[in-house]
Amino acid sequence: MAVRGKPDMSRGSPAPVAAMVLGIGNELRGDDGVGPEVARRLSGRCGVPVVNAGEVPENYLDLVRARSPERVLLIDAADFGGAPGDTALVRLDVGETTSSRLPTTHCASLSVFARYLRTEIGTEVWLLGIQPASLEFGRPLSAPVAGAVERATAMAETWTNRRPDAREE
Repeated sequence: MAVRGKPDMSRGSPAPVAAMVLGIGNELRGDDGVGPEVARRLSGRCGVPVVNAGEVPENYLDLVRARSPERVLLIDAADFGGAPGDTALVRLDVGETTSSRLPTTHCASLSVFARYLRTEIGTEVWLLGIQPASLEFGRPLSAPVAGAVERATAMAETWTNRRPDAREE
C-alpha cells in the first residue's frame, strides 16, 4: 500500500499498523533519490504502508502519528564510509541522532524526525542507509547505487516481515 503526496487526514484516523516505511531523498540529486526509489519498488511487496516522503518526511508526521506504528523504517542515502552501493541497517536509539550512527544526507531534519517518533509516539526507529557515490544535481542514480536498489528493497521487505520480538542490529 503506497502513500503519495501529503496525506489527507480529514477522513478520520486510519487503522494502527505494526510497521511503516518512509523513503527519503531528493530524486533530482543523484544517489539522494535512492530512498524514494526503494520505496517505489517496495510498495505492493509488503503488507505495511510505504511512503515516498521525498525531502520532507516531517510532512508525514500526522500520518505516522495516526497509524501509530510499533516501528518505522527510514530509507535514505547515508555516508557511513562504505563503498558506493553498500547498505547498512541500524536501529536508532533514544537520545541518539542519526548522524551518530549513519550520517544521512538529511541529518538535521531526519534527526529531529526520528527523535520525535521515538519520544512522542514511542515508535522504534530504524534506518536503512545506502552509501551514495554522487549527490550531484541533475544526475541519475550512480551505477553502484542503482545496482543496490533491489538488495535494499529486499532488506526492507525482510524488515517489514520480521516478528515484533525479533531483534537485529
